[in-house]
Amino acid sequence: MKKWPILIVVALSACASTGIIPTGDGVYMVSKESPGCGFASADDALAQVYKEANAYCSGQGKKLETVSVDNLHGIPFVRCAEADLHFRCV
Repeated sequence: MKKWPILIVVALSACASTGIIPTGDGVYMVSKESPGCGFASADDALAQVYKEANAYCSGQGKKLETVSVDNLHGIPFVRCAEADLHFRCV
């Protein structure tokens, strides 16, 4: 039995994340690649970083404040869509 179809599905559904990283002065960063590398929009990755950051802040009883956000649209077979969010919990 060939395992390639299973590996392709797993690779396309994976969503790489840095997790929440403190960058200093109360600012945190989270970065994520969109699932379906190159076939999903950067909006998917952006939604995921906001979801992760909101969960982190709400776990502290605080609200998210965006410091900066960057997102890069994917190109099939070239690069994955990704989003980077720098934020504070206030």
